[in-house]
Formats: sequence, structure tokens, C-alpha cells
Amino acid sequence: MKSNKPQQIGKAIHHGFFEPHPETTIELEQNKIYTIKTIDNLGYDENLDKHSDYLNPLSGPYSIGKIKDNCNTIAISIKNVKHTRNIGLSSSGLLPAHLSPPLKKPVLGEPITFWKLEDKLCNPIVDGQISPTISLTKSLMIGCLRCVDPIGTKPLSSLDADEHGGNFDCKLFKQGAVIFLPIIANNASFYFGDVHYCQSDGEVGGSGIEVTAEITFSAEPCINPIHTGLHVIIEGFIYFFGVARTIEEGITKAFSQGHEALTSKGISDKLTRLLLANGSQLKIIKLGFPNIVAVGIDSKYFR
Repeated sequence: MKSNKPQQIGKAIHHGFFEPHPETTIELEQNKIYTIKTIDNLGYDENLDKHSDYLNPLSGPYSIGKIKDNCNTIAISIKNVKHTRNIGLSSSGLLPAHLSPPLKKPVLGEPITFWKLEDKLCNPIVDGQISPTISLTKSLMIGCLRCVDPIGTKPLSSLDADEHGGNFDCKLFKQGAVIFLPIIANNASFYFGDVHYCQSDGEVGGSGIEVTAEITFSAEPCINPIHTGLHVIIEGFIYFFGVARTIEEGITKAFSQGHEALTSKGISDKLTRLLLANGSQLKIIKLGFPNIVAVGIDSKYFR
């Protein structure tokens, strides 16, 4: 009988770009369950030892090997996400752009705020003391996930995002999610990184509560995805993403992908418009450049 116990993958070489590294790519078996480690956004591991000078250092690349020429998507099932350190790091508060002029304070470049992490809750450390006033619930999520860019092209940085993924800081990328990741040029390789203990919608503080983590997952090719764009199934909904210069453009892209996916399942244009107008969810994923939004639709309409 085949064992379902995850295979532990040892220390990864960390990178700052979603670029190919054939010499260090870790080959995975399709559908087999693996556990990998990530370091925090400043390059520190679970022992607070420094391993990378990149911001948002990526673990990988991982590859599921040769896939069929007509396959442009891989399905990544997130089985578990576990933080591996009892100290988290965050910015010192809301970014100034999100407050009125009298309330603006610099955040980026200010001293880091440390957090005491427990199994279910965390508290900030203020003036050398653990503050009981603020207590946040653990909601671990994967901040960076994307395919590898082709050889010979300029690779995306781990600080950036595009329609293929990247530094999404998406609270939907968590335990129980199945993420349908578009790939480029039939290259079924990808990176993980930047796990957060929790964060506000939109990553309005410029960071989440940054932690080291173990991610347990499996990956397989997906020949007939619901849509060719990046999407995720989680908690009974399918979410489509809009990545754009403005929030309005992102909303347009996300709703358009949802419309395309529903009509491809045989739902009429008229009923699709009614469903999107009255039965969808709209979430702010990230504010900044780019802006990212998601539109969620009940998965029962895609069965």
C-alpha cells in the first residue's frame, strides 16, 4: 500500500526572482505529498539565523516534471501550513496612504514590531512587554506562489505580482485550498515563500505578521481547468483574480473571468449576469501596485 505520509524536502536554496534554476530544481512526483520549509520575509529561519539577503526569499524551484504540450495549468493542493517559530515580525502599522493627513505616520523603514505567537493567537510586543490588549487569531496564508519564468526572459521579482501569481499576499492561499496555477511555456516549475501568521485584507500595513513555516502540498498537471487564469477553490467557492493598475480594472478582469468560466459550463449569458450581480463575493486581495481583487462564485455552479 502506498504511504500518504508527506516526504520531507531538505533545505532549499533561496531566490529573489521567479527564475529558472535547472541545476537546483527539486523534482517532485505528481500527486505525491511533500512538506517544504520557508524562511521569513527578511531571510531568517526558525532559529533566527540569516539565510538570505533577498526580501521575500523564495523556496524552490519545485518541478512536477514533463507534462503534456496542451497542459498550461498545475493544480497545487495545500494540505497544511504550520508556523515553525514563536516570534513573528510585522511593520509598525497602517501604510500612510490609507489614513487621512493628520494621522499619517511613516511605516516602511520604521522599527519592526515583534509578535509572540501561540498555537491559536498572537500578541504584539510593545515597549518590551507582551500586550494583552490586541490578540489576533492565527490564519496562516502563503504570500508568494508563482510559476517559473522561461529562460531568456526577465524574471518577476519576489516583491512583485502579475496574472501568473507572485507576491499576491492572498488570504485564500491557505490550508484546504486547491490553487490552479497557470504556467508559461509548458514549464511545470514553481516557487513558494512569504508565509504570514495573519494579515488584514489588502495587506494594508505593507506586511503581514511574517513567520517561518512548513507547507505540506501535492501538485499535478490540470489539462482542463475551469479557467486558464489563476484561480483557487476554497471553502466551497471558486475565486477568480483581477491583477491591474487600478482596483476598478482589477474588478473588471475578475468578473470577466468569472463570466467566461460560468458560460463555458453552459450557463446562459443572462443567468450568468444575474448570478454575478446578486450571488458573488468580491474581495480586496492587495492594495498598491498592482492592485489585486478576487471574485468568488459558489462551486456548485461548476459541477
